[in-house]
Amino acid sequence: MIGISNNMFKEKKILITGISGFLGSSLASRLAELGADIYGIVREQVCDFANRGYKIITGDIQDIALIRRAIVENEIEICLHMAAIAT
Repeated sequence: MIGISNNMFKEKKILITGISGFLGSSLASRLAELGADIYGIVREQVCDFANRGYKIITGDIQDIALIRRAIVENEIEICLHMAAIAT
């Protein structure tokens, strides 16, 4: 990541939508390497993210109450939207 300090994400709580996709999972891996605490929202549990140390929330990103609750209860500092409709 150009122009970003390696310490910028250290111990930051980051929520990633679409974490089970290619971009979301790649981003999560890199941010975890930089020391971030990774949280993800998935429609259904398709991978074993617990082995990677990620905290996973199952639900629909269109559910505003779910998103709000995830952010507030987990004290999320950064939210990255990587979810998309697969065709």
